[in-house]
Amino acid sequence: MNDAGAGPHRSTEPRIGTHAAPITRRAALGTILALAVAPFVWAGPPVPSCRRLVVLADPHYAAPPQPDATGRPTPPDQKLAAVRDINSWPDVELVAVVGDIVHRSGSPEEYAVARKFVEAIHKPQALVAGNHEFMYEDASDPDGRLRRASPGLRRNKLARYQETFGQKDLSFTKDMGKYLLVFCSPDETDGEFLTEMSPAQLSWLTKTLQANRTRPTLVFFHAPLSGTLDHYNRHADRPNYVAQPVDRIRSILEANPQVLLWVSGHTHTPPTNPNFNAPRNWYLGRVLNVHTADMNRPTVWSNNLYLCDDKIVVRTWDHRTGRWLTQDDRTIPLRGL
Repeated sequence: MNDAGAGPHRSTEPRIGTHAAPITRRAALGTILALAVAPFVWAGPPVPSCRRLVVLADPHYAAPPQPDATGRPTPPDQKLAAVRDINSWPDVELVAVVGDIVHRSGSPEEYAVARKFVEAIHKPQALVAGNHEFMYEDASDPDGRLRRASPGLRRNKLARYQETFGQKDLSFTKDMGKYLLVFCSPDETDGEFLTEMSPAQLSWLTKTLQANRTRPTLVFFHAPLSGTLDHYNRHADRPNYVAQPVDRIRSILEANPQVLLWVSGHTHTPPTNPNFNAPRNWYLGRVLNVHTADMNRPTVWSNNLYLCDDKIVVRTWDHRTGRWLTQDDRTIPLRGL
């Protein structure tokens, strides 16, 4: 195992080989008993006395491939394999999934499949919606392009999202020790942007932050903050791929310096992209936008947030290799909060 509860257990017991010194039965028994009661030796840099949550983004979950006509077995589902990893980590207190849980349009069939994915997570969960949960009609154009849904259908699909995943509210908070975790879903059903907060949600966010000015705060939303990515492709940092409305969100964050992290998905930015961990990830010079990769790849990465008494530590786990991406470790001091 490692300091975050993942990876192989590294025993401190010496190897016993042909050149080892003889070991008496009593000594061997003593070694076994000592190992039985000794704590695990975690691989990687330790993060002691901190509370851990795991962030996943954009599963776009669809049923795994079925066996083909020759009966060859279905390839392993790397998304569920990552979930099994997370389920095995004893110190995880919460799994946050920041949107686009369904595959494309949010049809009833897609929601039924996505629910199985969420149910496979055996840790406490906090979910937010993404644009694929509600923004599109069930049927695609003949060329496969998704069509924007009417405002009424968008409202119905948000209700479907809430019913499927047992979400009483689209905006909510959770406490984790001294930290406040704020979860918001795009809910503007009449707007032009894919990921936009409604006036009602913006008012709720303002009041929530104002009431918690002394608590270090993390905000979880499907889309990143404007300006926290380069224009590295035709989507990144464009109006439909940032949290909207840009000006109102900026004003809210300017007025609330206790917000330290904005945790997002939507852009599918992987650790292999220089934008994943870059100076421009900082918003207003003090809010770190933590970009989370999508799960629709041969390699799945999860972001792991350690909430400590005096700092937040952000680490990224590679579920394919079973290793930390130590080059992407980041530490955010609490600055007196």
